[in-house]
Amino acid sequence: MKQRMLCLINVRNETKQNKTRTTIVSLSFFEKLILCRGLHFAIPQQTSPRDIQGSFEKAYWKLEPLILSDSKKDLACASLRSIALNYIASRDPKPPKALLQAVNNLKRREDIIITKPDKGSGVVVMDKTDYLRLLCDASICDSTKFTECSNERPKTRARPPKHYHPLLENENELYTKVHNTLPKSIVDSLCPKGSRLVHLYGLPKTHKPELSMRPILSATKTYNYALAKWLEEKLKPLSTNAYLINDIFQFSEDIRNMPVDADHILASYDVTALFTNVPAHETIGMHAEKAFAGNWFNNTCNLNLTKDQIMQLLKLATINQLFQLGGILYEQVESVAMGSPLGPLLANTFMCSIEVKLDERNELPSFYKRYVDDAFKIMPGLNLGSTVFLIIY
Repeated sequence: MKQRMLCLINVRNETKQNKTRTTIVSLSFFEKLILCRGLHFAIPQQTSPRDIQGSFEKAYWKLEPLILSDSKKDLACASLRSIALNYIASRDPKPPKALLQAVNNLKRREDIIITKPDKGSGVVVMDKTDYLRLLCDASICDSTKFTECSNERPKTRARPPKHYHPLLENENELYTKVHNTLPKSIVDSLCPKGSRLVHLYGLPKTHKPELSMRPILSATKTYNYALAKWLEEKLKPLSTNAYLINDIFQFSEDIRNMPVDADHILASYDVTALFTNVPAHETIGMHAEKAFAGNWFNNTCNLNLTKDQIMQLLKLATINQLFQLGGILYEQVESVAMGSPLGPLLANTFMCSIEVKLDERNELPSFYKRYVDDAFKIMPGLNLGSTVFLIIY
């Protein structure tokens, strides 16, 4: 089996005395051996002989009415029985006890986090305290985008609900507004019977000089995931422009055929934390303007909605995501979440609006292409003698 790289991270913490403390994660030989096989490695479970015999018996009953004649039924039955018994007797031997014990030890350890890096393949082992600290620095410490949410029952004059949670309140709001906006045939597929909180986790940026964390808010099986997926499919054509790379082979062909002058340079760069810096409310307004230019959305989707209704649906599917960290409930009030179906769509819409403004001011280079937050361009350099300089600001 091809072994994957194992990254053992020594996390450094800055103290008030400007000294560093190194947290070293110690693993046994067999624990390292398991992690070297990647995060998807698993020891195969032993199948009981009764299950194997039952599978062969089901196969026989499916074959009998189709291709077996009366004279061959006994022979086929005996052959399948013999194959099943031989398979049971020739199964792989059990893995070593030390390997099984190492797997169980890794499962029981609560002082470490085992995850994958943000870039590339491999396994990252981190001290849990350092992992949570870096994750907090990259997410909830920014009070302009994340706020602590109270799960106390609000005071009302009416009869208080028997069970209360902000997630239940969001589910009811989603059902009411979607029911009043979209046809019933669509509403039934967009409003789930039950849901869960958004799951927050982080991917360590091991490729950076200073270790940091990329926060991911996984929205799968949340109350507004189906609505976000539906809106993403309908509105995706509006989040592209002539500068977005849709085909890597076409982009490669364009680069080969592009003439480059002697005083021109090739430059590539990316946007720092694009998803968490996208202004969600402003970008939703931009997308709604595009959707109703010439009543495109209603003509394409065969619906009869207004621009305010589309903005309301986009806000329901994007803003006010609830998640827990350290037993405390938080709410994302700004930016878009990495892990939401609408994340790439709104990020592309925001970048397209910037590119339109630069194009109107004639400030884009002669060749410019972008894929989400990574941009590539050909531009003239500052020629001083025989040296070409690039100034980025």
